Amino acid sequence: MTAAGTAATAARRARRAEASQRADLRVVGPARSRGARRTTTLVVAVLFAVLFAVASMQAYLVQGQVRLDRLEDGITARTDQLDRLTIELATLATPTRIQGAALEAGLVPPRDLVFLAPASAEPLTGEQITQLDGASGAEDDPA
Repeated sequence: MTAAGTAATAARRARRAEASQRADLRVVGPARSRGARRTTTLVVAVLFAVLFAVASMQAYLVQGQVRLDRLEDGITARTDQLDRLTIELATLATPTRIQGAALEAGLVPPRDLVFLAPASAEPLTGEQITQLDGASGAEDDPA
């Protein structure tokens, strides 16, 4: 034998002697190792399931937010349309515009216009109506 082989053999013998002196140490059997593997596998599987559930919930929340954004965009568009139509209605409902449309359609204004008032008041004369119409026409002009 060589010197290296002799030294290795001596080292092995020393380790065996040392191990026999330590009586409180023992070799762990494979049954305990399998239980640890099962527990580790179970913990990893549960952790994966929890992380998958969290990712699924996040995806669901994002889809809900996209739907909410679309609805808000629709509400904004409808509100803008309502504002435009309200302005158009106000413009079309002015007395000056209605009178102009009536004249274009061939209608003629009456010679003597009388507005009806409550029973306690007297009817307005044509001159008073002209004054009222002139005052209201200046207020209703969109220019």
